[in-house]
Amino acid sequence: MAWYKAGTINAEESSTVVTGTGTQWANNVYGIGPGQILLVPGSGSVRAYEIQAVDSNTQLRLVTSPGEALTDQPYAILSFYVDSVPDFARRLSAQLAFYQSQLDGWQQILTGAGDITLTAPDGTQVTIKSMAEITDSINDKIGSDVFNTELDKKADKTELDGKASAGDNSDITSLSGLTIPLSISQGGTGDTSKGLVILKETSSGLSIPNTTFKKVTFSTKVVDTENAYSSGNYTAPKEGYYLFTAHIRFSGPPATASVYLKIDSSTSPSAQAVIGQTSKDYWPIDMIFELTCAVYLTQGRAVSLYVYQDSGSTVTSSAHIDMSIIRIY
Repeated sequence: MAWYKAGTINAEESSTVVTGTGTQWANNVYGIGPGQILLVPGSGSVRAYEIQAVDSNTQLRLVTSPGEALTDQPYAILSFYVDSVPDFARRLSAQLAFYQSQLDGWQQILTGAGDITLTAPDGTQVTIKSMAEITDSINDKIGSDVFNTELDKKADKTELDGKASAGDNSDITSLSGLTIPLSISQGGTGDTSKGLVILKETSSGLSIPNTTFKKVTFSTKVVDTENAYSSGNYTAPKEGYYLFTAHIRFSGPPATASVYLKIDSSTSPSAQAVIGQTSKDYWPIDMIFELTCAVYLTQGRAVSLYVYQDSGSTVTSSAHIDMSIIRIY
């Protein structure tokens, strides 16, 4: 047998209704019901009353009135004997009530609308959304412009088929759509295209002065990808390294002299801003020689090819001169 003593009670002298403060008489956990005894301590005695019915957690009714007013009165109730038939019935009823409350809660979640408030066995209340509320929220998200816009940004798996699947760039055979050049560290050139210029000058009566450099003004541009050559000057379209290669072929030059080629970046040859220079002794037969040099040029720097000889007088001869320029990077 257990005692229930929570809270205090109040009753009028001639009434069988007893109200409680801080009581849970209707909670089956505590095993309070009709036929049990309500004990009220008095001055030197304890009065006993039979409980007729339990109306709620805070109200019960007695078989007889207490005969005097009770105000904030301590009390005690003898609950059912442990392991008795009434105790088993109480515990079974409490368990079934718990199961029913869980089923009622799930029914509210599945069939209700909006927010659902559930009460746990310990009295704790939890508020969750119903399935209808959750479904509506998901549908709103799926149908929203923000969701569709973000989804459009995602990659379609079919669009990825056939792309590099093993190793570094294993299936790339061309980059025809590349508009931004790869950097040098990535194996590229740092530019979308490299400048290439091929120039030539062929004359049956080319006049080359004695001991004075003459600028070669090429009459033919075979290739000029960046339109950088004009009137004897190659103007660097971009800052970078450039490779210059020049050839000259003379027919029947004088026997005693040398011929010189010079690639110069000054406005006047006398300034001697020589990039590269070479010479070769004359021979009384056709003669071909080459000048090759690499140089770093700033954007807009002008470069020209010069030629002269030191036979003692101006030489007019059949000649062929060509020059190629490649912007390396």
